[in-house]
Amino acid sequence: MPFKPPAAYLILFKITGLVLFIAGIIFTLWARQTLGRMWGISTSREVKLLPDHQLVDQGPYALVRHPMYLGWWIALLGMTLIYWTWIVLIMFVFSLYVFYQRAQREEAVLADHFGERWQAYVQRSKFLIPWIY
Repeated sequence: MPFKPPAAYLILFKITGLVLFIAGIIFTLWARQTLGRMWGISTSREVKLLPDHQLVDQGPYALVRHPMYLGWWIALLGMTLIYWTWIVLIMFVFSLYVFYQRAQREEAVLADHFGERWQAYVQRSKFLIPWIY
């Protein structure tokens, strides 16, 4: 028999999930807006920079170097609390792995391109979780 929490907890999970989902989407959109024309679609294997690429380190990028991924994870965590299905949980876990790998590739390309300026940014920012990691 599957676990079924009391109705009051289900409502609390769904409200918390909705708040997390909305916060994650807003954070992702803020990060995308902050990137402006520096945002581009990279493949899962290749990171492409513009010829005149600029390092964006303000807005959500002052907190973490990969805020769009963080926002997506927060939104998916919220969806996991709203919809108790395996598919949402699998999407969440899969995206943790894929985006983490992609963030590491992006870091290598940005370090190579921006050199000392990138290293200074790394010293004053966190990778994916504000104030922690």
